[in-house]
Amino acid sequence: TYSYVPAAPKGKSLKEYTLLVPQMSPAHWQFLSPVMAAQGYKVEVLPDVSREAIETGLRYVNNDACYPAIVTVGQIIHALKSGGYDLDKIAVIMSQTGGACRATNYVAFLRRALEMSGFDRVPVIPFSVGLFGHKDHLSLKATPKLLSKMLYGILYGDMLQRLLLCVRPYELKKGSAQEVFDKWAQQIAENVLSVDRKIFAADMKRMAADFANIPVNSSFRPKVGLVGEILINFHPDANNHAVEVVESEGGHAVLPELADFILYCLYDNVFGADNMGGSKMKKWVALWLIGFIEKRRDLMRKALKEHLRFGKIKSFDELLKAGAKVVSLGNQSGEGWCLTADMVSMLEGDVGSILCLQPFGCLPNHVTGKGVIKELKRLYPESNVAAVDYDAGTSEVNQLNRIKLLMSVALGGMEEACDM
Repeated sequence: TYSYVPAAPKGKSLKEYTLLVPQMSPAHWQFLSPVMAAQGYKVEVLPDVSREAIETGLRYVNNDACYPAIVTVGQIIHALKSGGYDLDKIAVIMSQTGGACRATNYVAFLRRALEMSGFDRVPVIPFSVGLFGHKDHLSLKATPKLLSKMLYGILYGDMLQRLLLCVRPYELKKGSAQEVFDKWAQQIAENVLSVDRKIFAADMKRMAADFANIPVNSSFRPKVGLVGEILINFHPDANNHAVEVVESEGGHAVLPELADFILYCLYDNVFGADNMGGSKMKKWVALWLIGFIEKRRDLMRKALKEHLRFGKIKSFDELLKAGAKVVSLGNQSGEGWCLTADMVSMLEGDVGSILCLQPFGCLPNHVTGKGVIKELKRLYPESNVAAVDYDAGTSEVNQLNRIKLLMSVALGGMEEACDM
């Protein structure tokens, strides 16, 4: 057995440490450091995942474990081995989902890897709402103010990601969309510390207007949705830059909102209380948080209405109904019913092709991802859906070929539509 958090030296506070956080989604995680800094914590988000980091992960995590575990553990151990940190002033924050998913074991995987690599004195702080650790250990208090700012950071990231992907494939001047993205990312890092509904609403309108003013061409590209396991879906290094591959092949990549995944996780408490004797208190807290997020997303929807080319953000109720058309909302392991709902929502919109990105051997996502493709093709006969597996030993050429094959079908369909 492995202890989650080593006992803290007497008198030590977590604010005296540098907190390392593995990268998951560059568009969203960039706002984590300023939010935490405002609360007195020094956070360093690891920038990327090199091949060396993945090889490091393989040394300490069995290859039968899921690929995201190898990626995250590899990032952290590789960073610690770089020699750039004072090991007496470093702690690691690691997310932990709970439930029937191997992500439940991330903290144990990391703790074991730290002990095997000689970094056993580095504390590991599991990330969840409330107090982490034990009263005798280092702990981080997730205050309402901290959670609020973190949620705003995720919503900002969702909007930036959507606008960038809607403009970049069509820009007349290469790099112009990224330039606006970077400008807003810097401004948001400052705004997120004092953001409220009024500031957020104004930022959404100005952000959408700035991207709408970027000169673009009038070419038509087939939209390709990328869905799947959360880290592989959002981390460009973990999915071997699948978004860039889709764009280079002539497509328009579409990613789901990260906020949808948070809403899905919250709804688990609602479903549990209604159907499995779960806590009513957790249900009402979850419903309040869902309402908080949706009210802020309404401000995003209002800003997007002025620029139809950027599409629209479906409500969480619409997402629930989309998922329930194919699977039970009791599928709560991994990305669960949310993964199916993402695909249904896209296919019922203007996204005709979908890439389902999943770790090799991920049972939850094989059930609600690859496992529902046959039913999706029955319900939506014109759909173009393909699953791509990711693993430390999987050939990148095979992944690339799968994406190219899907793109050839998508482009062929586009040509037929143009001929008609």
